[in-house]
Amino acid sequence: MSHAGPSLTQTKDGLSIAKFSGKTYRFGRFEEPETRRRFDQFKAQWLLNGRKVTDEMLRNLRGRGRSDELTIDRLADRFLEHLGRKHSDEWKANNHDRIRIALQPLRTLCGTEAASAFGPKRLQAVREFMILRGCGVEGKGKPLCRSEVNWRTNAIKRCFQWAVAEELVSGSIHHALKAVAGLREGEFGVREGTPRVPVPSESFEAVLPYLSRQVRALVRVLWWTGARPSEVLSLRPCDLDRSGGTWVHRREKHKTSRYGRVRDILFGPEAQAVLAEFLLRGPNEPLFSPREAIAEDAAARRAARQTPLWASHLTRYDRERSEREARVVGDCYSPLSLRQAVTRAIERLNHDRKLRCEKPIKRWTPYQLRHSAGTRIRSAAGIEVARVVLGHTDTRMTEQYAEFDQRKAQEAMARLG
Repeated sequence: MSHAGPSLTQTKDGLSIAKFSGKTYRFGRFEEPETRRRFDQFKAQWLLNGRKVTDEMLRNLRGRGRSDELTIDRLADRFLEHLGRKHSDEWKANNHDRIRIALQPLRTLCGTEAASAFGPKRLQAVREFMILRGCGVEGKGKPLCRSEVNWRTNAIKRCFQWAVAEELVSGSIHHALKAVAGLREGEFGVREGTPRVPVPSESFEAVLPYLSRQVRALVRVLWWTGARPSEVLSLRPCDLDRSGGTWVHRREKHKTSRYGRVRDILFGPEAQAVLAEFLLRGPNEPLFSPREAIAEDAAARRAARQTPLWASHLTRYDRERSEREARVVGDCYSPLSLRQAVTRAIERLNHDRKLRCEKPIKRWTPYQLRHSAGTRIRSAAGIEVARVVLGHTDTRMTEQYAEFDQRKAQEAMARLG
């Protein structure tokens, strides 16, 4: 929680106290991690209740739960452990953190409460807490959109559904939680999400010089193939079938592999030209290595150095490197690190455009490049070809990714209308 408002204070005898609505409350020993969690929950409930302390809050604070009781904190931990055992590393890379973040408001508001006491009213309170606090706390951070609030609420329901299957809580709890319907448009003043749209080619080309060689190649591959970022981040030379004019990468594990469907990513001449310079490596080495990008950036900075590099400089750099925490760099980019690289490049571009008194470009994400490819392929070859390239089983899904070319409609009406 934010430090705005009441905060924990340590007494001389090592206890933690805080003042709410003019009264002082004790939360346990200051050094115990549970004390901070208990305080965060109490503060969240206090804010949600209009800065008032209720009898229920006092009962939860004084009771503090039995040691043998399944609390919501423990239930959430066991649910996340179950997901970690059940799913593949690829699924966890894309979904595990999102579910953990979705459960955080539940833990903040009700973490020390008994899981068996959770019900529809508490779920609605957690949802209201999501709406009021947005991505951050104390009203900071961008407010969540309606679809994200509904997704996070459903993640909480899935947690209790799993608990029922494991006989950890009564089946009546999940049945009751299903009565909490998802938010509809306009309810409780929740904003609507911004739809994903194709990235304009001018914006795409303008960002490329601000990206590293590896990230620049990645986004160009996404632009030409329409693949999901997670489908090409760990691409290796041995994954490519280069026997034909169009290269093919058949994914062993993908979003719909559990339904027995095949996912082929197709690389035409433009995408092949992008990949060519990265193929001269071991067959099992990732094509796009963040380690290579860091090494190349360090070499470029050193080459651009204006002052001489003395032995004393190297000694100082080695000492500073040993003192700071070691940076963990993976074998390949993650969807999050790729998005961060693109976001930072756009920020640098807009900074330079501002200095030149030019209009900044709108931010875009790597996943939007899939929409760009779908729209371009649909316009040139039709929606059925776009469906196959994007890996959809139904053209109705393709229509959400590949926007209809309004220019063609205008040309047709100029002739027929």
